[in-house]
Amino acid sequence: MTVPDIGWRLSVVVTSLGDAASLRGALAALAAQTGVDPFEIVIPANARVSALLGELLPLPLNARVVATSASADTWEMRGAGVRASTASVVATIEDTAVPDPAWAQRLLESHAASHGAIGGTVAKGIPDSAPGWAMYFLDYARYIPPVAAGPTSYLSACNVSYKRTALDRVASSWSREMHETDVHWALQRSGETLWIDPEMVVRFRRPLSLGAACAELRAHGRKFARGRGMHTSAVARTLRAATTPLLPLLVLGRTARVASRSPGVAVRWAWSLPAMVPMAMAWAWGEFEGYAGATVQGQATGA
Repeated sequence: MTVPDIGWRLSVVVTSLGDAASLRGALAALAAQTGVDPFEIVIPANARVSALLGELLPLPLNARVVATSASADTWEMRGAGVRASTASVVATIEDTAVPDPAWAQRLLESHAASHGAIGGTVAKGIPDSAPGWAMYFLDYARYIPPVAAGPTSYLSACNVSYKRTALDRVASSWSREMHETDVHWALQRSGETLWIDPEMVVRFRRPLSLGAACAELRAHGRKFARGRGMHTSAVARTLRAATTPLLPLLVLGRTARVASRSPGVAVRWAWSLPAMVPMAMAWAWGEFEGYAGATVQGQATGA
């Protein structure tokens, strides 16, 4: 199915990390948005996602599928989706963190300001497993409500939006794949502001096994460090690699501070701690691999 460019005001790129039920839930949440005109939905699809979509046909009329390589990873799919989008404001979400009904309306209202990238908070959907809660704390601690509105250094790919003009100025940072930290660092270097709006809310729910969570966090840590390392000196990369054994303690401390805001959340943090420890270690190992890889690449190019 193809949808002609009819001058969409908003494009939402939905990257699928979950199963058919997760993707169905994300599309239903987008269909239930209030206070906005219809907007473009772009679904990048590798082989796994294409199989899921076969269970969901017919798709909404304002949705279209963008085929990627069969083995494309999350970042490659997200990049393909953003490249295919057509609106003046482009948002990315994941099917494991679905938006509240007023999300799109708030997003567009926020883009009346000059900020190049605007993201929101990530609330917790329940029920979920211990690894699911651990992933929530580890991946989204910076975005767990309450969060004050204002400038920020980080925004999550599961709840972020961009002015097309700002994205176009840093197109080289997402021309092949789109990793949010690389894009956000590029935006900041170009003079753009990252802004967090606590009223832009998505809700995370993702049942997953401990093994799958560790593998994913290791990959994320590796990608994060490699992107960061390519913009720093060999000495800085070496120092960061040497301090990665301390990361689990730092990360767990940050998540504990966030969890301490609410007794109920603190109980969930303690319950998920046995899963969180190996997951934090997996992230740290991934960062070590990323810095080492960036160093090798830098040596090969003389950087």
